[in-house]
Amino acid sequence: MSRNLIMDAYQSGDGRWLARINGKLYRLLAGYEYENASFGLDGWFFLAVAGRTPLKADDLGKHWQVVRKGPVYLAFAQRPFSYHLAQGEGTEPPYGCDWPRLKAPPLRYAFVGPNREAVEAQVRLALEQYRPDLSPEDVLSWAVRVPDHTGRGPDALLVGL
Repeated sequence: MSRNLIMDAYQSGDGRWLARINGKLYRLLAGYEYENASFGLDGWFFLAVAGRTPLKADDLGKHWQVVRKGPVYLAFAQRPFSYHLAQGEGTEPPYGCDWPRLKAPPLRYAFVGPNREAVEAQVRLALEQYRPDLSPEDVLSWAVRVPDHTGRGPDALLVGL
């Protein structure tokens, strides 16, 4: 997933976390990294960075999305989490898919938020929409918890269904 991403994260002398992403320097606000072949992950899957240099999806590699708000950039790997949109004739969503043009419901989820309650609320909302047959408490108990690399944010939750 992050094969094209060359990133070093380190703490500076004044305590700030910095990230060098393919040669460009940013302040690392949060970052989540996990390697697990069975889950389809081989490194970083979510970054929150700030800096004067614009961060683009091309800087990160294939299948990354970047959202900007002021000087803050949120970057997330779309695979293995993405649901691939199909276009053209005969692309009606299969039964059970609420979003238009989805080929299939998602099988893997990554939940990241500003606090633990927000992350767990995302899990509950996703299950309500896509898998109402599953108990949120059960899913929360077996979700993979990935700590924020900077130690400031809540754990990200990875769920494979």
